[in-house]
Amino acid sequence: MFMPHGSCRWRAWGAYRCFHRSKPLLDHAKSGNSPEVPQELLVPAQILAVRNLTPKIKELKLQVEEHSGFTFKAGNWVDFFIDQDGVSKVGGYSMSSIPSSLPELRLAVKTSRHPPAQWCHTLAQPGKWVKLKAGGSFYFDAYEHGRHLKHLIFIAGGIGINPIFSMLQDGFDGLGCNTSFA
Repeated sequence: MFMPHGSCRWRAWGAYRCFHRSKPLLDHAKSGNSPEVPQELLVPAQILAVRNLTPKIKELKLQVEEHSGFTFKAGNWVDFFIDQDGVSKVGGYSMSSIPSSLPELRLAVKTSRHPPAQWCHTLAQPGKWVKLKAGGSFYFDAYEHGRHLKHLIFIAGGIGINPIFSMLQDGFDGLGCNTSFA
């Protein structure tokens, strides 16, 4: 797939949005972490665990209330609202977990100067609470989209592997596909 430089945002959903968007991308502060509309449901989530995946990536294991109505599809993202420790911001992160793992979910957050990412790397700890709002139309449901596929290639680099990892975990084995993680 040829992608002209600067033609879209280079995030996991970027390639999809480049060829399927009908409206221009909006500023993050106006629309969350993507031009797509998130769910209206904003739910509290408790941090259960924080661990280093690499020197620059932290995994946050979170839990939402079991009957909160929070849902997502493998490959979706969350708006991650922090309002504590002097940080009152929202960050957007792709989930690396799958819908069937709810009420628990996982986020992998790369370090950056963005206040939510800094908070995740320095102040996030078990027992703290944040709020989440799911969103995005980038997903691949193997049962919905893949019944007649013989080959499918996903390409991602760095932290962009999160949504693809979620999609691979969620359904390819159920279709009898060979999955490998490099």
